[in-house]
Amino acid sequence: MAAREASYKAMYLKAARLQSAVEGHLAYIPDAEGVRLSHIGRILYAAGLSFILLCGGCLLAALVRRESGLYSIPLALMVFAVAAWMLL
Repeated sequence: MAAREASYKAMYLKAARLQSAVEGHLAYIPDAEGVRLSHIGRILYAAGLSFILLCGGCLLAALVRRESGLYSIPLALMVFAVAAWMLL
């Protein structure tokens, strides 16, 4: 939830800075806090995507090698990771 709040705060700071620049006919200078929060959001997005892709690759490798075991547990974790990634 903190990632979502940081992302919303970054969008709000960027929009406020852009609106004040347009109203005052000034050059747009990005807000340092907005840039930092946006960067954190991109890092979390990339980490979630890489986790999902690596999990899918490991499941595919296990299926190709015909390894015995329960695939339902890693598959359920992957589904929950995708759901959490999409909700954030």
